[in-house]
Amino acid sequence: MKTIDCFWENKNLGVKTSEITISSTDTVNLSEFKELEKQWDYIVVKCFEPNMETFQQLSSMHYSFIETQITLEKELVITHIDDSVQIDLAQTTNEINFVTERINEGLFITDRIALDPQFGINIANTRYVNWLMNEVKKGAKLLNIKKDREKVGFILLKEDNQTIDVILHGIFKQYQKQHLGSLLAICPTIYVQKFNPNIKHYQTKVSSNNLGILRIMTKYGYLVTDISYVFVKHSKHEQ
Repeated sequence: MKTIDCFWENKNLGVKTSEITISSTDTVNLSEFKELEKQWDYIVVKCFEPNMETFQQLSSMHYSFIETQITLEKELVITHIDDSVQIDLAQTTNEINFVTERINEGLFITDRIALDPQFGINIANTRYVNWLMNEVKKGAKLLNIKKDREKVGFILLKEDNQTIDVILHGIFKQYQKQHLGSLLAICPTIYVQKFNPNIKHYQTKVSSNNLGILRIMTKYGYLVTDISYVFVKHSKHEQ
């Protein structure tokens, strides 16, 4: 069992946050959890194996199951893409601000923070903006997704050898329900064609609460390669 001090969440969520990871060889120590709950306001537990005994122990301590995190992967093959779809780098302050303003309109509504009544959609999207800005400062690439030269979404990614890891992506609210979600699935191929033909592999993580993106990605050949089970507890409300 590993405990991480998520100090960056103090700014994002306004509470002291810890993340605990539990592997298949770990056992849940009740007394250890009680001590941790004295130190942290919000605890996130990620289980990497579907262990019913562990799940029941967490439930007995009032940890709520809130989502599964699903890893999606695909080997990228260069194919022809409709010329009406383009991507380009968002590099200037104005270009980056355009994306963050669209996120702050309440773009993300299905993740564990947005669905948690202790936090909600506004806090969730502020968290995503902070996350995006931090990743850009560390060298991640922010790209505009365009349809007929109009900005309809974005993708945030980083390269690792021959792999692109998509950290965050989305279709802006005003363009949702217009059958544009498929752009999130095909834009990695466009990125390879335009920026780095040496990329061979794609990976990302999505929440099980976002059924729409799961349907789209699997339709376009992305495979589920890993699942982690996420439980949370607002410990400060029980002290």
